[in-house]
Amino acid sequence: MVSFNSIARTTLLGVLTWGAHSALCQSPRPTASVTNGTVVGVELPTFNQEFFGGIPFAQPPVGDLRLRLPVSINSTFPNGTFDASEYSPICPGHGGDDVGYSLDEDCLTLNVLRPMNISAGANLPIMLWIYGGGYVMGSSRDTRYNQSYTVSRSVEMGTPVIGVSINYRVSHFGFMNSRQIFDEGLSNIGLWDQRLALTWVQENIAAFGGDPAKVTVWGESAGAMSISMHLIAFGGSDDPPLFRAAILESGTPTTQSYETPDLYQPAFDSFTAFVNCSDAQDVLACLRAVPYDLFFAAGGNISTATSNWEPIIDGNFIPAFPSQLLKQGKYVNVPILSGANTDEGVSFGPGGINTEDELIDALFATSFGFARNSTLRNLSSLYSSDPTDGAPFGTGDLPSIKNGSLDKKADAIYGDIMMIGTRRNLVETYSNTTTAWSYRFDHLPEYLTVQEGVGHFVETPFVFNNPLPPGVAPTGTANPRGNSTDDLFLGLTMQSQWISFAVHLDPNFHGVEGIPYWPDYANGTMNMVYHNSTEGGTTVEVDNFRQAGIAFINEWSTDFAR
Repeated sequence: MVSFNSIARTTLLGVLTWGAHSALCQSPRPTASVTNGTVVGVELPTFNQEFFGGIPFAQPPVGDLRLRLPVSINSTFPNGTFDASEYSPICPGHGGDDVGYSLDEDCLTLNVLRPMNISAGANLPIMLWIYGGGYVMGSSRDTRYNQSYTVSRSVEMGTPVIGVSINYRVSHFGFMNSRQIFDEGLSNIGLWDQRLALTWVQENIAAFGGDPAKVTVWGESAGAMSISMHLIAFGGSDDPPLFRAAILESGTPTTQSYETPDLYQPAFDSFTAFVNCSDAQDVLACLRAVPYDLFFAAGGNISTATSNWEPIIDGNFIPAFPSQLLKQGKYVNVPILSGANTDEGVSFGPGGINTEDELIDALFATSFGFARNSTLRNLSSLYSSDPTDGAPFGTGDLPSIKNGSLDKKADAIYGDIMMIGTRRNLVETYSNTTTAWSYRFDHLPEYLTVQEGVGHFVETPFVFNNPLPPGVAPTGTANPRGNSTDDLFLGLTMQSQWISFAVHLDPNFHGVEGIPYWPDYANGTMNMVYHNSTEGGTTVEVDNFRQAGIAFINEWSTDFAR
């Protein structure tokens, strides 16, 4: 079992070396022989690890390959070797997560991180990270997703793992939609990028000492939503198998609504006009010839008909509405670990809601326009208008950070529609055919206020247990996993449980003292709940809160084929 002294020692090491990926030893340099030649990595002596960064898994998606499905590399590396000493530039997007990083279309790369002295034949489990960012931003090189702490902890647990992280195209580079794109089979390009990266791992990870039969895919927000797309891809086809388990943090197949190409068409037409391609005989060919700077800038100047460019039902990768596929059992049947944060809706609710009519109008306008007015009113009637019952939950009549008298009710509904109710639907479905573990993150880190609540993304620094000090994230914001006793303990706990799940397909072999047994969801429909010590510490609960509202949402999602 792990004591608190171990937590403090590990955290001190991390604070002193949070930028360790930039402190690279030049010799000896580790190598691995992959399909296209030899990749040459670097040692990370502080962590006793070896890092291989920026390894291409596809041909550069530039020129005529822009707005096309990714293409495998069909040649050997120049001189037979590839210098994998650094991360590649990140895929171009539009958002705060990209600030401070170099952007380039030539970005379809992945990274491999392994303990020192591991070689081919070691057959270690793989934890493969897919970043979020609303499909419009993000990257594998974001310092908040540094996997060195996870790999170090896995070694300490006696169950070493290999960390892999991938890049995929986002924003209009990866998810642009229109009738023409749909007709030419070019929808959901970013998901195809991920699929090719997963295939590359199957073909090459053994060269690094990994076992391709022991891959756990792991993601948060749009990363988790992406993973859920792979769970239902091609109607749940698992031939060939690409992973044996999945961790989904705050994201499910039914988190988003699925718009049609027609609804995206006005945004596409505005985009083509901005880059002077409207009158081209072949619009897509014209878009592929647009200089990068102009093509990139257009994405920041065009508002889509919905919130962002997002995956759509293309009849192929996503063959039907996810709610229908789940109901029909058409999903990859692997163990899952899935959860959400208590106050997710605080991050997504519109704010400024003072009347029921305003709430109904907001729900209808923000991606729920497929629902009838009567449906939305029925949904609203299942939630209390008393602010003491809303999100942030457990804050009594303390107002939220927003400014409407019904904001706390609205945030409760939005959280359940997008993340919390859909999480329940997913684990209920999966527990019928395989093992599923469910959690609720309910810990307020030391950097956040009660009014802000336990919103979206808050759990992420805990599962990475990454001790970035305040202000070093690329956006200059504080890392919400602080250094309080509670924060340190929960970081170690969650990180260890995630590793245990990846290694054993069960999160209970974590080796941390004082943590209750986490039953799989079929054994009592229980959540693991992460509290701070003043609220009783980490516990388990029956997952039956807001039963009527969430049941209505999940049935409604099926009725409206969300």
